[in-house]
Amino acid sequence: MSEPVKSTEAAALFNIPYTLVTELCRTGQLTSAHKGKPADGGQTCWQIDPVELQRFLRNNPRRHYESSLLEPWSPRYRPAPPGEPTELQYEVLAGEWWHDLLNMHLRPNGDLWTRWSDGERFIVRPDGEMDQFRYERVGDAYRQQERERNANAAD
Repeated sequence: MSEPVKSTEAAALFNIPYTLVTELCRTGQLTSAHKGKPADGGQTCWQIDPVELQRFLRNNPRRHYESSLLEPWSPRYRPAPPGEPTELQYEVLAGEWWHDLLNMHLRPNGDLWTRWSDGERFIVRPDGEMDQFRYERVGDAYRQQERERNANAAD
């Protein structure tokens, strides 16, 4: 196994659509594909063995994929009706069971912006990928802020 590369780097390296690379990862067609933080830092993303991807593309001609390029969402989930989150976005929210969802807002581009009881905020893209994690406040300062907000709401 060679040094893993990010899915975006793999797409550029082999001149194939990024959506194709991520779909190969999601469907398990690339056994080396795994999600993790890249060695150079940054957000968690798909990492792939470029040798395995090269072998896969050699054994499966590109024209087969070019005629059926995948949508940004996973084909296992239907796209949502306009103005509603996808099934995959709901599954991501359900997976965050250890915190309470305080607020969510669906943006016109399909991104679901969320706010959680631990002060974390992040977006869930229509394809289930999560991005832009941040915390409003942490620890005692956050708990005090929530107490004040709840007291004001009760008045």
